[in-house]
Amino acid sequence: MDFGKYKETRHLKPLQIPNKEQLLLDVSNIEDSFTGRSDASIANTFIFEASHLIVNALALFELGYFDCAFYSLRQSLEAAMTMMYLYDSEEDVRKKS
Repeated sequence: MDFGKYKETRHLKPLQIPNKEQLLLDVSNIEDSFTGRSDASIANTFIFEASHLIVNALALFELGYFDCAFYSLRQSLEAAMTMMYLYDSEEDVRKKS
């Protein structure tokens, strides 16, 4: 193995997530939970984005990229929190955002 490859992979510790299929099913259920409110249809975009970020976090975790997996998971939570903020805000706040 050359030195560059060693430097790139020396801290990676690939792991298997034992209940990954169940977690992916749970994420799929989240992805399918669209809002029915016509005034909050933008929330569907945030739900879709957050679910993809969780799937990415699971894949990155299994490859050993723990820091990237954490950032992806954190970003999914930020997308969900933004969705909730806009969803619960008054109409004039949503228009400004």
